[in-house]
Amino acid sequence: MKSSLLLICFFYLITTFAQQKKEGSIMRFHSSDNCLLKLKIDNRFFNKIARTVTVAEIPEGKHIIQVYMAEPFSTRPGEKLTEIYNGTIRTYDAIQYNCTIDPFINSMDVKEKEASEVFYSYSGQNVMNADKQANKNYSFLSASELTQIKLSINEQSADVEKLKKAVALCNARQLNTVQVEEIIKLFLFESTRLDYIKSINNQIVDKENIKVLNSYFELDSSKEALNAL
Repeated sequence: MKSSLLLICFFYLITTFAQQKKEGSIMRFHSSDNCLLKLKIDNRFFNKIARTVTVAEIPEGKHIIQVYMAEPFSTRPGEKLTEIYNGTIRTYDAIQYNCTIDPFINSMDVKEKEASEVFYSYSGQNVMNADKQANKNYSFLSASELTQIKLSINEQSADVEKLKKAVALCNARQLNTVQVEEIIKLFLFESTRLDYIKSINNQIVDKENIKVLNSYFELDSSKEALNAL
């Protein structure tokens, strides 16, 4: 009897741990001279200009990091940018990276620690997208939801069915271009990819990065249609 109870408790602990595992990492950027920063990760700009910039739900893997110093006295902050760091970093899930940029020698000091629950529950974070407030009618698509959506889409054989499933499952969700890219990879035809992007266009939170998706289109007409969104 005791052994059975112990076994049940053991499986319960494993299940609880699996459910609590957090996907993606968190990065906080700050300059040693406390200047205003603008950030680009994997060729995607973040709109926020601040002395500390925090980004959440960064997918595990290797990323290109570019940090710029913004002119504090320009009419429109951010128009004049000076690159102070350009490099790469490998990130792992559930880790917070505190990054201090030295603008004088183009270096970045990185300190790691386990990510706290606060960052994962804070909806105002930059979530690998331009940090815009969530539309009151939509909620951000989480990493776990994206995984389930991709599995459901792959269960369909024809592109037309995949499209219907993708649009339905992304209803009332805000997506960034990283997530859109993950979904359009599942379509065989570029016409289907374009139809999907058009269908969820108003739900994309970082439209300034939409041109990054051009690599998934060969026809000039498709690229023009995409860039016009």
